Amino acid sequence: MSKFLSWLSWVITARPYVTILILLIITVLLAMGADRRAPPPETEATLPKGSAITEAMNEIDELFGESGE
Repeated sequence: MSKFLSWLSWVITARPYVTILILLIITVLLAMGADRRAPPPETEATLPKGSAITEAMNEIDELFGESGE
């Protein structure tokens, strides 16, 4: 493990363009997979209808609405 870390340290300091290229490739791959994520669950499916949290969220939505103004 120490040999690998010393090699990695050398690559990062001696060849920074390799490090930037690898980070760029990882970023592109993660961006390509972003549309494959599952949508977040709806709060109606996770919270009971009569709970205090649901009522507070409804009250906040009534006060502030969609505009946020």
